[in-house]
Amino acid sequence: MTSALHLAHRTSLAAATLMALAAAVGVVWPSIYTAYLPMPPWAHVEAVGQDVLTLFGVIPLLLLSLRAAGRGSVAGHLVWLGTLAYGTYFYALITFGYPYNPLFMLYTAVLGLSVFSLVTGAMGLEAERVAAAFAGRAPVRAVAGFLMAVGLVFAGLWLADIVSALWTGRLPAIVTRFEFPTAPIYALDLAFSVPALLIGGLLLWRRHPAGYVLGGLMLVLAGLVGAALVAMGAALWIAGQPGDVLPTVPMAAIALCAGVLAVAFLRHAQPPSHGAP
Repeated sequence: MTSALHLAHRTSLAAATLMALAAAVGVVWPSIYTAYLPMPPWAHVEAVGQDVLTLFGVIPLLLLSLRAAGRGSVAGHLVWLGTLAYGTYFYALITFGYPYNPLFMLYTAVLGLSVFSLVTGAMGLEAERVAAAFAGRAPVRAVAGFLMAVGLVFAGLWLADIVSALWTGRLPAIVTRFEFPTAPIYALDLAFSVPALLIGGLLLWRRHPAGYVLGGLMLVLAGLVGAALVAMGAALWIAGQPGDVLPTVPMAAIALCAGVLAVAFLRHAQPPSHGAP
């Protein structure tokens, strides 16, 4: 293992520890979210639902994949990067979108550590060796098509709301619903997630070596984001809150498809013939 990867593993462990602490506090002491500023009751419930998934789903997956990556597993490395992408995505939303609360510095630390670990971990991969690790029967086209379809769907939904708001002179629905001063979800998705889904899917469709890396980690991210939104919808239903539960159904379908495709795709990744990637 290179010194850069060794450092990325250490910072990933730090990110997982702080992520677990922040999520545990949110579950045990949910009123901390409104310690200084109010937030809509349904958004408060969704935050706790996301914490539950992070604590009992994302962090175990991060630790298990980190261990597998340390043993030279290509699949483990891609899942590790995907969970770090999840940490980057959601803690960017939390840091910039949630009302300020006593956990702000924890959120900021998780965000910084996740970004650093993701970039350093990706730089430690040789795309050609990752592509070579996949057997010929891996469902490359199915994964690529799924990634591009998800990217196009969300690009269409978000851009339709933005263009409609510009045309009518009203605020976008996401701003009024979440009571945000701006639209951090649209910003993150349109600036990073959608391009990564489309580029990763296109590169994977063409069987470009970089597509196996970007496509693999985005497939994991898509599954985790879908699972997080399902957890939020389930939390609303359990709490009897009048939030928007309807999107839970399509997000559950996306999470299920991403999970099935991830298993089918990553199971074909064979260990490299020498050393870790």
